[in-house]
Formats: sequence, structure tokens, C-alpha cells
Amino acid sequence: MLPDAASVDLGAGLSPMLLQLWQAVVRRWHLIAAIVIASVAIGVVITVLTAPKYTARAQIEISREQKNVTNVEGLESQQEGRDLEFYATQYALLKATSLAERVARRLKLSNSDAFFEAHGMTPAPFDAASDSNPSAADIKRREEQAVAVLLKNVSIEPIRTSRLVDIKYTSRSPQLSAQISNAWTEEFIRSTMDRQFASTADARKFLEERLAALRERLEQSERSAVTYASNRDIIALDTVRDADGKTFTQRTLASADLEALNQELAKAKADRIAAQSKANAGVPENSAEVLSNTAISQMRSKRADLAAQYADIMVRFEPGYP
Repeated sequence: MLPDAASVDLGAGLSPMLLQLWQAVVRRWHLIAAIVIASVAIGVVITVLTAPKYTARAQIEISREQKNVTNVEGLESQQEGRDLEFYATQYALLKATSLAERVARRLKLSNSDAFFEAHGMTPAPFDAASDSNPSAADIKRREEQAVAVLLKNVSIEPIRTSRLVDIKYTSRSPQLSAQISNAWTEEFIRSTMDRQFASTADARKFLEERLAALRERLEQSERSAVTYASNRDIIALDTVRDADGKTFTQRTLASADLEALNQELAKAKADRIAAQSKANAGVPENSAEVLSNTAISQMRSKRADLAAQYADIMVRFEPGYP
């Protein structure tokens, strides 16, 4: 009767609904106490029997370097909006199956029974006839199982307002957790370098193909130029580099002949102008130029001889003599 009296006294100030609940608890307090004790006992047993798990953490910095090689104002601001897409892609790559496969191959987890035991699993058995020499299908099945275990127990946690990312791995072995988390980080770095190298190799291959095509076109143009020059009897004498060092000017035989003809023509024009100016101005007979002229000297000597002959004849004959 004491529980009933106590319940009445304690529930005097409660609402009817709460009073009914309180009365139900008082009537079944033995059952409730048994349930609580059983739950605590079960929890203790599960905690004691459950194997401890260890989480190892590795931290990596993902940085997107942008170099404004063109020195164009505003180029960086246009690319800043792609940062979110870039980092989301990197986080997805950290959880990619291909990265888990690289880690599994590097640590040879598919052949490690300790790896599966550290996760409370039994590795996929080989065929009875191929235990000593497993087939490719058995190896592939083991590798797929190891990759699935890795992806299930790895955790990628970006740190807010930073470029750092925590890579956590959980297993029953602290050494294995640390080994896998470190290998996960290293393989991510290597895979990133492989992708960059592949893109660089593709770009190099494209440029080499373009250079080969341009080289072939240049050779064809040079052959055409040589053929044209040969058909037109154009002979190149020398090659002159311009001041900028980028272009070349060829001096041909025809251009050399044309330069010589132009020089002779200019000289002849100058001589003609000088002679015409002298003829128009008149030259004195006693000038140095006239005295040094051989033809004029011979003509003067002949005129003197003729004058002497005429004077001798005039002595003997009259001026009217035939």
C-alpha cells in the first residue's frame, strides 16, 4: 500500500496525463529496473567483447597555384571562381576507386591476411585446386575485396577555411591504420603528378606533331623556291640577316647586275651633265684642260705646219695664184 500512497502524494500537483504516466511507472518499476539493468549489462558485454579500433590521421595540403604569365590585369580574378570546382574535384579524387587500387597494389593488401583480420573479415578463398598458384580471377576478386574495405574505412575530411585535408583510416591495428593513411597521402601525390605528366606529355606530343607539319611545309616551300630560282636563272650570292635577327634577305646575281647598271647609269649621267655644262660655258684656249688634251695639241701642231707652208708659198706667188 505504500507505493500507492506515495504515488497519490507525489502526483497530487500533476496534470491528469502526467499522473497516469507516473502511476504506470510506479506499478511497473520492477520491469523498468530490470530492463535498465539488462541494457547496461548488455552494453558492458558488447564493449568488452568488441575489438578496439584505431584511427590514424594524415594531413595533406592541396594548393592550386595560379601564375599570371600573361601579365593581363584581371586574369586571376576570373579564375578564382573555379576554386570551388577544383577543390571539390580533389576531394572526389581522394575517395576515388583508382586511388584505393594504387594503395592496395603498393601495400599488397590483397595477399595480406592480417589486413582482412584487422577489419574482422575473412578474405575471399581461392579455389581448392589453385591454392598454391591462384588464378587471375581469384586475384582480381581478392583485390576488389581489399579495395572495397579500404573505401569503407577511409575518411576524407577537409578543414574549413583552409587548404588542408585530413585523411583518416580506421582499423583494429594502429600500425596498419598509420601505414594505410600515409600510403594514401603519398599515392594521391603520385597520382596527381602522373596526371600532370600525362597532360604535359599530351601537350608535348601535340606540339611535336605541329612542328613536324610546319617543318614539312617549310621544306616544301624551300624546295619550291629553289625550283623557281633554278627555272628563272636566279642565283643567290649571299644571305644577310636583318637587325632584328629574324628575317633574311638574299642577294642574287640579277640584283647585283642591276645595282652595277644603276651605278654606271648614274656615273654616265653625271659625266654628261659636266660635259654639257662645260660646252655651254665655253673653255678658254689656254686653259689647263685644253693644253693637256692630246688631240687638241696635235691639231694645233698641224695648223702651225700648214701656216708655215702657206707663208712660204705666199713669198713666191701672189694671193690670186691658183
